[in-house]
Amino acid sequence: GLYFITNNNREDFNTETEVNFVLGNVKLSGLWKAYWLDVPCCQDEHNIYATVQYQSKNTNWDLGGSISKGLGDNAEFIPNISADATFRISHSIRIASELNDIIKLIKNETRSYANSDYVEKGGSAALLVKFQF
Repeated sequence: GLYFITNNNREDFNTETEVNFVLGNVKLSGLWKAYWLDVPCCQDEHNIYATVQYQSKNTNWDLGGSISKGLGDNAEFIPNISADATFRISHSIRIASELNDIIKLIKNETRSYANSDYVEKGGSAALLVKFQF
């Protein structure tokens, strides 16, 4: 076959630290994930994530953004920055737009997984119509 499966002894000591704040209509979140001993395949030693979400007072629209960055020996240098917006057209219909991995989308590059030869599509843009029942 293409891939070989082997059993290896692993020593795991992993942590996740998350902080959330709500300030009026704004929600802020931060997350730090760390693998302190053996790092799993296709993962970075440390990953940090931050998000911000704003919802209008009448809930007719909202905006959001996020950034994530892997830290480690073979981590991708460029952070993953994404944004989204949603507008309510009626009680049950919303129009949404999403931009994922904006820098890689603009540069037309792929994003590599940590410590591997695997790559994924870098960036995407979407315009969606959402029906809520």
